[in-house]
Amino acid sequence: MSNEVVIDLSLGQHALPSASEFMFHPTLMDGSGVGASDLIASVLTETQQLFLPLFYKSFRASALLQKKCLARISRSSIQSKNELIYLTLEFFDEFGKKAGELSDLAAKLVREPAIIHPSRKNNVQPLLEQSVAASQEATSSSDRVQIAPAEVERFLQQLLADQVKKPAHLIHIKIEYYEMGLDSSGLMSVVDAIEAKLEVKLPPTLLFEYTTIAELAAYLIQNYAPEFSRYNQRKQTDEQTDPKHHEKLSESLY
Repeated sequence: MSNEVVIDLSLGQHALPSASEFMFHPTLMDGSGVGASDLIASVLTETQQLFLPLFYKSFRASALLQKKCLARISRSSIQSKNELIYLTLEFFDEFGKKAGELSDLAAKLVREPAIIHPSRKNNVQPLLEQSVAASQEATSSSDRVQIAPAEVERFLQQLLADQVKKPAHLIHIKIEYYEMGLDSSGLMSVVDAIEAKLEVKLPPTLLFEYTTIAELAAYLIQNYAPEFSRYNQRKQTDEQTDPKHHEKLSESLY
């Protein structure tokens, strides 16, 4: 079984006259991704899965990619987590000299492929999570700020409730977001809301990787417990200085 795929890409005759109009011709870039499909299928156990690209981490180039190139995708660069796959594409000129690299291209599993084409059946199965990165190792419990999971889950329930226009107590922590009625745009809005409240920068694919509130809460506790603690402190300070909060407190005492 090959550990990499090398794809020889070149423009068709009809596209050559306009090749100089591009620094990095989209046909070459797109073709490299299509050519990686066999290697991806050999890494993932599921078959007939349809993925659409979401974003990439970075793109660097030392030469133009206009008429032809070689693209290489290594098996070791392919990672999967829930509904996302990640891979890195390397580009070489016709003499074998590296000309560019597209790092961590993220693609999302299409849950209802029949929407794109009726002939495609919905064969969605959860992808096997591969433990390939050690960058998010848990810190020791003695050094970690202690946050109750239920507290973070309630925080997330309220954010999702605001999106789907339902009471927070009706938001189940172990149901996937799409089953709640959220689409991709709604998921991105939730990520924005978490960033704003915790004052952090989060991966745009966060809710695609952690597809339930319970999973997401565990991730936030592991990686952002200090930020969540500071958010709670700010919230308590705001409530204490809010006249309406004092009015409610006075009413409850009588």
